[in-house]
Amino acid sequence: MKRLQKTLSLLLASSLSLSLLACNSGNTSKSSSGTTSGGSQKEIVLNYLTYRTGQNVGAKYFEPSVERFNKKYAGKYKVVLQEVVQDSYDDKIKQLAQVNKLPTLMDGMHDTTWLKNYVVKNKLSYDLKDWLDKNADIKKLCIKESLDYCTINGRVDFMPNIISSPSIVYYNTSMYKPSKKVRDMIPDEFLTSLGDNKIAFMTGENAWTTQLFYSSLIANQLGGSDLLSKHTEDKITDFNNSIFINATTELQKFLQKTASSNTVGAAYADADNTMLSKKASVIFNGAWMFADFGSTSKDKWSNGFSGDDVTCDLYPGNFAITNNASFGGYWIANSASDEQKEAALAFLKFVSSPDEIEQEILIAGGFAPNLTYSADFKKEASSQRLLTLYTNAFNDKTKIIPAFDDVVYPSVAQPGFPNLLPQLINNKMTPKEFCSKLTELSKQAAGK
Repeated sequence: MKRLQKTLSLLLASSLSLSLLACNSGNTSKSSSGTTSGGSQKEIVLNYLTYRTGQNVGAKYFEPSVERFNKKYAGKYKVVLQEVVQDSYDDKIKQLAQVNKLPTLMDGMHDTTWLKNYVVKNKLSYDLKDWLDKNADIKKLCIKESLDYCTINGRVDFMPNIISSPSIVYYNTSMYKPSKKVRDMIPDEFLTSLGDNKIAFMTGENAWTTQLFYSSLIANQLGGSDLLSKHTEDKITDFNNSIFINATTELQKFLQKTASSNTVGAAYADADNTMLSKKASVIFNGAWMFADFGSTSKDKWSNGFSGDDVTCDLYPGNFAITNNASFGGYWIANSASDEQKEAALAFLKFVSSPDEIEQEILIAGGFAPNLTYSADFKKEASSQRLLTLYTNAFNDKTKIIPAFDDVVYPSVAQPGFPNLLPQLINNKMTPKEFCSKLTELSKQAAGK
């Protein structure tokens, strides 16, 4: 995500790191397969470069899923996870692409502009169209907007999303007691209703929780939701208008009146801890945060916090935030060997099965609009309080909008937007100046 000029010494260091990383990429693992002297087929090992490991929120579902795959296909296929920090993931993949060392199977990336202008243009990704046509049961599960977006010039370069997981509002009912549902409020009502309650905002990393709320404030402006929805492809370069200036003015009010004390410089882990230690009563996040409020996460709680006190709702104005018209979470390198592609496709088929989809929803939240849920899933889901509240929060008037970082250039989303926030908080920059700077950064990113 970070787009800083690298000095020559950093480039040299990067090339050393890159060569080591390339040696472990998926395309080198073909030596682990083939036949033995006795004629039996050896196991195909697929080295998967991913950020969904360890403490990453995606690991809660993904690591157990990989274990289930390896158990089911023991002796035939084996996925080995190789960890890359999420903030560095896009840059790592770009480096590997430049030296023709892409791993076989990769996670989805945030920089969709690069994916389209480099990966798609140069046909670096394996075309999934025939595979999806042959696996019609999987294709019918794909979200239409995602399938359409992934289909370019007759090719399907990325695995379309099956699950939609809009971000929402979480709040601690032992601290914040609104008189009506948050989704039925307008932003000013929400601000008033908070009183002395604090929000777990952040300015570190990509300012995730802050930019989610900023997205909802933009959507609440006249014409704001339509503006966001129209610019997932052609990025916004001009913020000098009433939609952004008014939304930024409202954001400044919230940051100055309701931001938790550690907001400036806070990374996601800090915002998470702020919520789980009762130093804030509200946080904006995705459905994957459910697990933090479950009993298995008690070791993260402090100051009398209890996950049982947390409920969820949609953003003021009845908005939820996600971008369904997007590239999916997986893609395969076109340069991979046939046997590596075979293993990668087997993994995609596994994680796209109804059982795995249901497991992911139970652990990470969201919903699969084209899947008919099993009786066992419905029973288990009904026993999960937050998942039930999440599902029931949506109604026929809910608008699902893309996030701010879906409609701006990557360098504007990070580090541009986060770096400007402290100045907005400290009155060193007016909302108009903030929007003017965003415009400047965006035009630089666009090469204008």
